[in-house]
Amino acid sequence: MRLYGDNSHDERVKVFDNEDFGYYRIRVERPLRLNFKITDERIARLDDQRAFINLATSRKRNEADKQEEIEAGKEQKQGIKEVLNRMKSD
Repeated sequence: MRLYGDNSHDERVKVFDNEDFGYYRIRVERPLRLNFKITDERIARLDDQRAFINLATSRKRNEADKQEEIEAGKEQKQGIKEVLNRMKSD
């Protein structure tokens, strides 16, 4: 450990060597920069997104329950598209 600068006499200020921490490389991660823009093209691309497709699928074994879940998913997908169309920035 080395002490630097004007504060070298102050025991509260310390500068450590890399070896003191046991590693040499530091990764600085930056936040992911996403843009949020609603257009007809982007709304159309929803149909290709796996998570959006899976809204209208079911893993239930009972055929009646399965159809009910699929219909609920289709309604949810339609509702999402309607909201996005109202929010759309042209």
